[in-house]
Amino acid sequence: MLTPEKKVEPYSGTVDRSAQDILFQSAKVNISDLSARIRIDENRLDELIASTNQVKDFKSEIKDKKVNLYVNTKVLDIVPSQYKLILDAYPQQNNLILKLNEAYLGRVKLANKTVMSVLKQHESQYVTIDEDQSLITVKNPYVMVKNVDFEDDVLGIFAYIDKSKLPTSIQKQIDSLKNILVQ
Repeated sequence: MLTPEKKVEPYSGTVDRSAQDILFQSAKVNISDLSARIRIDENRLDELIASTNQVKDFKSEIKDKKVNLYVNTKVLDIVPSQYKLILDAYPQQNNLILKLNEAYLGRVKLANKTVMSVLKQHESQYVTIDEDQSLITVKNPYVMVKNVDFEDDVLGIFAYIDKSKLPTSIQKQIDSLKNILVQ
């Protein structure tokens, strides 16, 4: 009952880049309207997760228009097991929302509220947790998420960069690029 569902090796990639660097490397930006199409496959998602927290024995999976997250653990510090989180992704109020649908320890279903209370301990300026609604809100003050879709087991995010919230020096650089490129 508590045995892991999926074999998960410790994350072995590098964690020397910020989440924003990883995201923007995955983005195609249209300079004329500052829209961005961000495509995140499982490897990129693993890199994002590793760059934003201390969990190392994990693996993400994008399958059937869901994001699945597997995290190795030990019950009572002895019995090997695994958490499995099944998440929906969608936009809401210019943010990326991850809704926890189901959670398991091994093959034992956990109450979403229990999992969300643990995740609440890891909130940050970019990630907030709504325990009652089972929602994880990923927000960035510079990015307005407009659409989320799945294609070939890749998470696609369509967003706009909110130029007005960027530092003035970057706004000027964007304006200079627009003048050069959009003529």
